[in-house]
Amino acid sequence: MTDDRLDDEVAREDWSRDTQKRALLVWISFLTAAVMSVVFFAFVDPLVLVDAVNIDGIDSRELGYGMGFFFFWAGTLVCGWLCLRLARRKRQGPRPIGTQATR
Repeated sequence: MTDDRLDDEVAREDWSRDTQKRALLVWISFLTAAVMSVVFFAFVDPLVLVDAVNIDGIDSRELGYGMGFFFFWAGTLVCGWLCLRLARRKRQGPRPIGTQATR
């Protein structure tokens, strides 16, 4: 009986704001990378791309699809992280002399 109550208490805990932002960033970048992979590989064959770049380690289309997906995921993750960092809310700090607080 006590294990059930502990499980309920853990399930009720809310995520912190930073954890929510990280989870949202990872999920959005994952979905974006999936869509980008589908659209990109609808027009480009991974084996043709590998031959054009002269990479010897990729033998199958599936490996090319996987590498392309993780490349897109990393790119969208970095872009999303930069957007979050650059679009932070302005923090409240000391106001310059002569200005009034507006709310």
